[in-house]
Amino acid sequence: MAYQDYYFLHRDGKGSYLLQHQESGLVAGCPFMGMPGESAYAFSRDYGSVWYPGQALNWADFPELADVPFFTIGSCDSLDNYFHRPECQPVWPLLATFAKQLAYSPSLKIPLPVPPQQQWQYQVPNPHGSWTIPILDLWVDDQGCWLCLRDGRIVVLNHQGALIQQYQLPKDSHCLALLDETPYVACQDGNLYELTGKLPQAVYDLRPLNQTYYQYLILALEAGQHHLAVADACGYLEVINTELRRQWQHHEPDHWQSWFLGSDEQTLYQGHYRGVTAYDLSTGKRQWFQALETPVLCGLVTTDSLIIACGNRTLYRLGKVPDLKTQEVSVTPFYTSTDIPYCLALAEDRTSFWLGTHNSRLERLDFTGTVKDDIQLGVGGITAIQAWREALYATTGQGIVVSLQIRD
Repeated sequence: MAYQDYYFLHRDGKGSYLLQHQESGLVAGCPFMGMPGESAYAFSRDYGSVWYPGQALNWADFPELADVPFFTIGSCDSLDNYFHRPECQPVWPLLATFAKQLAYSPSLKIPLPVPPQQQWQYQVPNPHGSWTIPILDLWVDDQGCWLCLRDGRIVVLNHQGALIQQYQLPKDSHCLALLDETPYVACQDGNLYELTGKLPQAVYDLRPLNQTYYQYLILALEAGQHHLAVADACGYLEVINTELRRQWQHHEPDHWQSWFLGSDEQTLYQGHYRGVTAYDLSTGKRQWFQALETPVLCGLVTTDSLIIACGNRTLYRLGKVPDLKTQEVSVTPFYTSTDIPYCLALAEDRTSFWLGTHNSRLERLDFTGTVKDDIQLGVGGITAIQAWREALYATTGQGIVVSLQIRD
């Protein structure tokens, strides 16, 4: 039987609808409706592929569409049309995951001054044109800054912002990590690549077991002391040991859009569309699940809690130990950002953390939610941040990496 796509339908706040893919949770576009009595063949000649009401799983919840015979999927309007209109706020959490995948940031109306903390700035060149290529992930070590680009390039800069190495992967990648000082990157061709030689080497097949259909959209890659954890857009979670052998793998069909993985010595934490799930790191046994109001966009692990940022712009503090009766952990909202949170990172002093937003803002907060620093970069949405030796490195959706000197 041929594979079919299925969707959830949402009102978009502007008198129309949005389609969310049932397998990945991504916003697929806006449905363009056929007219009652219209020929599906004629419609498809004019507008392309045809989908039917049965492929929208909650179609019956919209009685005004009862007579619509079929639809096609058009592109979404500019996200600016949603994030700048108050009536669209109910769908912001839905669109936030979509915006993060696109490395979306609103257009800045006026140029902003260079922050006094800035040491240097590097713009990734595009050999194919004048458009910018988003930087989607970052890792900093003694060698320099490792940058993961949407077009499959991995760029390495030294700590003065000069190019020292470059790799090209076969397809796009969203994330990289270092395990035992070895850099790895997950690629959408289904492989894990090692970046120690002159050319990237495919060292592990990330394709799920016994799956004939699969989208290789890897969104999170986390390196612990003895493991690599990999999560994707379709609910797959896998842990690999230092010998690059699979320890365990899970698939939760409704754990779409897993943007956050973090661990301590015994537990792996996964943030996804439904909330946060904790697993025993060695066995994969689920320890607890905590539902949250909106999708998780980023997070970090501290000694005694988790800091989780969601699509409703709220930051939550989650306990690590569940209640014996309810099997739920404590959840405390403690800060609401004015912008969509894209990334979090612990500060070097471990008593505060950095928040990067889609509106090019960097904020340093303590664990009570008090803002200690507020830096407006004006160079695109902040896609990744890392503190390293009194410096803060930030990458953006405009293909820029910035080094800031940070001292308390």
